[in-house]
Amino acid sequence: MIKNYFKKLWPIAILVMISIGYHFNLFWPTPSIYVTPDYGRSDLIHSKIPTQYLMWKNLHERNLPLWEKDIYQGYPVLDGLEMGFFYLPNLLFFSFLPFWLAFNLGYVVNAILVSAGTYLLSRSFGFNKSASLVAALTFAYSPIFTLHYHHYNLILGMAAIPWLFWLINSFFNTKRIIFLTIVPFVLAEQYFAGSPQIPTYNLFFLSAFYIYKLKQKKLEKKSHTKLILLFLATIFLGLLITSIQLIPTYFLIKTSKWFSDTSPQAILTQFPFKFRNLLTIIQPYILGNPKYGTYPHWQPGNWGIFWESNAYFGIIQFVLLISSLFLLFRKSFNNYKNLLLVLLAFFFLGFTLSLGHQAPLHPIFSMPPFSFFRVPSRFLFISFFSAALICALVLNNIKKTRKRIISYLLLVLIPILVTIDIFRVWKPYSQVGSIDMWLSPPEITNSIQSDRIASIGQHLFWNDTFYKNGWSENSNDYFFYRNFLNENLNLQFNISHLYGYESIVPNRMSLVEQLSRSQIKLNEQEYQIGNISEKVLDFSNVRYLTIPYKLSAKNWRLVRLLEHNNKSIYLYENLDFLQNAYIVDNYKVAKNRMDFSQILNDENYDPRNSVILEEEINLPKQEGDQNNSEILSLNKTNNKVEIQVKTDKSSILVLSDSYYKGWKAFIDGHQTKIYPANANSRAIILPRGTSSIMFDYRPRIITTSLFITLAALLTSIVIIWKSRNAYLS
Repeated sequence: MIKNYFKKLWPIAILVMISIGYHFNLFWPTPSIYVTPDYGRSDLIHSKIPTQYLMWKNLHERNLPLWEKDIYQGYPVLDGLEMGFFYLPNLLFFSFLPFWLAFNLGYVVNAILVSAGTYLLSRSFGFNKSASLVAALTFAYSPIFTLHYHHYNLILGMAAIPWLFWLINSFFNTKRIIFLTIVPFVLAEQYFAGSPQIPTYNLFFLSAFYIYKLKQKKLEKKSHTKLILLFLATIFLGLLITSIQLIPTYFLIKTSKWFSDTSPQAILTQFPFKFRNLLTIIQPYILGNPKYGTYPHWQPGNWGIFWESNAYFGIIQFVLLISSLFLLFRKSFNNYKNLLLVLLAFFFLGFTLSLGHQAPLHPIFSMPPFSFFRVPSRFLFISFFSAALICALVLNNIKKTRKRIISYLLLVLIPILVTIDIFRVWKPYSQVGSIDMWLSPPEITNSIQSDRIASIGQHLFWNDTFYKNGWSENSNDYFFYRNFLNENLNLQFNISHLYGYESIVPNRMSLVEQLSRSQIKLNEQEYQIGNISEKVLDFSNVRYLTIPYKLSAKNWRLVRLLEHNNKSIYLYENLDFLQNAYIVDNYKVAKNRMDFSQILNDENYDPRNSVILEEEINLPKQEGDQNNSEILSLNKTNNKVEIQVKTDKSSILVLSDSYYKGWKAFIDGHQTKIYPANANSRAIILPRGTSSIMFDYRPRIITTSLFITLAALLTSIVIIWKSRNAYLS
């Protein structure tokens, strides 16, 4: 029995060993983590690692991460997609394992899932084991994976692609309905991974593949209609399961400029994939390598990004793909001719869509859902996927040649050469660093006590290093730049930041960031802060500022200076910052952004005495000029803020935390209205006397979405149970 299992599964065992071997340096000789830099920052250091750490922390504390208080004055982190909280491998690993181990296992398991899924799909087409092994290696280690380890959620979501195609293919091959009923779960998991772009794109190609398989069956028109409706119902059920994620995300998007920022023009030009990038099909580094600072700099509209524009999937595989064109004219190949045509169509369509405005299909990016996402070159995923299957198809045909010895030799040699090429080309690219070093608190955190920070100008030093030298010999420079505590790195060290690094940013949070940065200007290697920026930083509870040059401002005190390789990081303390909660007895009204800016620019306006609201309020007439109100205590967690106050007259309590739907305020147990204040803060009217205040985050949309998800899950389970032995008639 063991021998039979080995005969069947030896390619899977090889794929598992290659997956472990490729990422082995993350575990031995010292526990390490990928820390590859990007432009201006690192998506790993400043996004994926902190966000996944947040998930790990909440799971270990048995909390649902609805809200995160330490970015953007507070942010609905669960709504923001990036975390991938409901993705099952994430839930499993981050619930029970140390953070670094859970994070790194994500890479290993993802490679196993992708390669195993592609292998099984190839086998379901009738391809031999060796050919299927090559297909698995080609897709699992194509640039959409190997160059995107800093886009953690993106690669996790792509793991489902071969499995979805396998389920559809198996459904038509066996006529067993259970394969189709599993599709909603896999589709939901793909969206739960935290990157909706690839799942949405993939639905387009999955639907085309379903129609192709349907046409192959040559059924009556009535049966065609029924099966198409069945497929649509399956997809709809999968989307319903994702309600707990997608519905809150939709409402978050409505508060932002997501749709205006992703205009067709911006989509097509911001990250261009040029015809010149097609040269990388032959040699991945023919245009340069960012690791050594030799790749042309990203210029929106003119030149794209290396990891988004690389088309190399293997020189051997490219030769196999070219040779597939000749197979179309062989009569002995008729059984696979239609499949090859579909795969070739997918391959060329992926490249055509990736070319954006340079190709005739660019109008598609003005239509939903394609108009929702940037970086058209991510359509390359389907080109790599179809190329992998085409290679397997060609290799499968080699076995049928007359020269048996040569064909068997090729079927053994090609997988070995493909594996060597993967390790030779891609393995040296990614930067790896020890967890003891890269997960430790930056030195500057020793000088930060409490309240918020803001960071300005990290990109000046970061890009100087990135453009000139890449990261081949300069990892210590990037390690030093962690002392800027650029958003969202602060999340790992319980430090609150005025800014955040998220893909969906509500307008209020964005406005505060824009105004706070607008008048912080660098003149001859010295920063100056204008009136508007200073007041926004003051009332936003910003106590500290990290910058790369000296600051000339009377209300800021130098706390710390760090130096490395002729570069400096300054930490300044704001002597006039306002506490997280404070009380005023006056207000001004700003109906729009212009009014808001005018009030801030008024030299007579003092945020310590007055708050900017967006409507008139019923504040009783004041008696006396002096306000003797005080904050007695403040206790704060992510989803709850408790404040004890004492006032000698009716006043306004201002909490410099984000104004967002779902927050409720209570005074002595009675709900009261929350007013938007200072663009992105909360304000309530206080009665005279001592009061207990509570702000509580209770988003009803989460409850509603959870109900829909559970109902859809239950429906799917019932359908699977009832169809477990059912066949298509």
